[in-house]
Amino acid sequence: MRPLSMAIIALSCVCAPQAQANDLSGRLGVGFNNQFSGLSSISARWNLESSNDTAIALEGNVGFSMMAGSDDAIFAGGRALYGLAKEDNMTLWVGAGIGFLSEATQTAFRFQPVMSAEFFLYGLENLGFLLEWGVNFDLSSETQIHTVSGTPSIGAHYYF
Repeated sequence: MRPLSMAIIALSCVCAPQAQANDLSGRLGVGFNNQFSGLSSISARWNLESSNDTAIALEGNVGFSMMAGSDDAIFAGGRALYGLAKEDNMTLWVGAGIGFLSEATQTAFRFQPVMSAEFFLYGLENLGFLLEWGVNFDLSSETQIHTVSGTPSIGAHYYF
């Protein structure tokens, strides 16, 4: 390796910026989420003003499907989330949600405990990507309990 290349590498290591966790307090994120319901839903997440060590968010989701030849479906719900761990460019959330689901002839109220990892790629500090896991408790004439899926569901929010 050339001496100039080694000097540039050494200088970039010494002058590297310090990584910081994203401070989302007081910010609104708008995007989509396909975890709370079986439908892809428009999602809005409001991060409440809080200290640097805690994170609390409220989220609303609305989704619908109206296709010819298939059953119409609609979902509306909300969740409260607590930031269990804040890392550099990632927050691990736990929370609970409640919503209303209507598919074909069945309607249900949904309760859902959830765990979520929201991460931000370097250079995209305003775009959060979500991986989420949870259990759905559907209360209707036929009460059902099921996990969301074998793999985590996805979502994304752009924060203003």
